[in-house]
Amino acid sequence: MLKSMLSMKAINPNQLIISTRTKNKLNDLKAIYPHVEIAKNNCDVAQMSSTLFLCVGTSHVKSVLMEIIDVLHNKKHLITISGGLEIASIEKVFRGKVTKVIPTIISEVQEGVTLICHNSQVK
Repeated sequence: MLKSMLSMKAINPNQLIISTRTKNKLNDLKAIYPHVEIAKNNCDVAQMSSTLFLCVGTSHVKSVLMEIIDVLHNKKHLITISGGLEIASIEKVFRGKVTKVIPTIISEVQEGVTLICHNSQVK
């Protein structure tokens, strides 16, 4: 999904700070987009960002939220792609802006339908 967003210029690589458990994926991405900033960990990303894309499986959302909760504040905007998790579940941990984005698998070929749902904090 990130590669699609970058290739379609939906996001500027200069504005992107990322972390992941699989560092080799980041090295490959950095080779293609040298201006992407790679953070040491999720807390660094959360601290330096106003909008956070949380792109982990449903079973990992809570652990990542608990990892970054100390650097989150209500002005941050958390966007998740976890289809199996309700926004209300995230709001039990984080009371700020939450958006749920569910892209279709064909989004990787630059077409498709994406479901977007915001909580009441998003204006």
